[in-house]
Amino acid sequence: MTSAYTPEQWRQLEDIIFDGSSAQLEAIRDYARANQLPPIALLVMCALRVLASLPAGTPLKTGFMPPGVPNMIVMLIGYPGAGKDRTQQAASEIVTVTIGDKIVTPKELTPGSGEGIETALAAIQDDSGLPGLSTPVLFGDSEGTGLAAKMKRESSTLRSNLLKLYSGNAMGTANKKDTVTVLARSYTACLWSCAQWDTAHVFLQGDDDGLKHRIMWIEVLDPDATLGNSSTPPTLHPVALPASIGHAGIAYCGDALADMAQQGIDGLKGRATTGSGHALYTRCKLAAGLA
Repeated sequence: MTSAYTPEQWRQLEDIIFDGSSAQLEAIRDYARANQLPPIALLVMCALRVLASLPAGTPLKTGFMPPGVPNMIVMLIGYPGAGKDRTQQAASEIVTVTIGDKIVTPKELTPGSGEGIETALAAIQDDSGLPGLSTPVLFGDSEGTGLAAKMKRESSTLRSNLLKLYSGNAMGTANKKDTVTVLARSYTACLWSCAQWDTAHVFLQGDDDGLKHRIMWIEVLDPDATLGNSSTPPTLHPVALPASIGHAGIAYCGDALADMAQQGIDGLKGRATTGSGHALYTRCKLAAGLA
């Protein structure tokens, strides 16, 4: 099995995540096993859908100013036919997010050019009719090689806009014909895609602009997969969020804040370590989606 983890490490990780956790998480694992889906990858995709449903500008209170944003990028890695696309489809079936008394679902789009992402975000209107970008967006592309090919086009802004999307930064285009403006922190937008081990390198090569550090890489593997009896999706409790979530945001515990503060100081002093920087930020986003 080609993997960053040994089978035993996968089992240990699964035990840490699922055993004795909650009935909801165990239901996700059992559903994954019954339908030949990877439990950990399915859980990550469920978390992504929660993040992609949050109101625009929802602050992640990581202890830094300005606060973080929930925008996350996930890349599913696996063999052909391993179930990458089925994994994200299953997550869309079993996750329901409510804010106040309303069911919220992100607008699902396929990423095209960098300008296309700008136009899609700028076109979303809030209830006032102003470009407040209040509707969350989930970009998805089941073929990572196609996404990479778009990045390589001459004068393509797709790669740079993905970097901006992750951080909630401003985007825009100004030319003789059109002006498109997307304000910083005015949108919630996440992205998922798929790749195989021999094609994932396209996201790792070239100038190190930090894209690879902003991606949550998750392998579509389950060393204990068995021929189970296919089952219907579990009935999970909705992820019920208060109507104030967009302003109140998501807070972290004291130990997490202390760890993030120390790693921030280490980075400023040139002592950044593995797991710091954007990798740490991605962990914070994933934690918010799982909470």
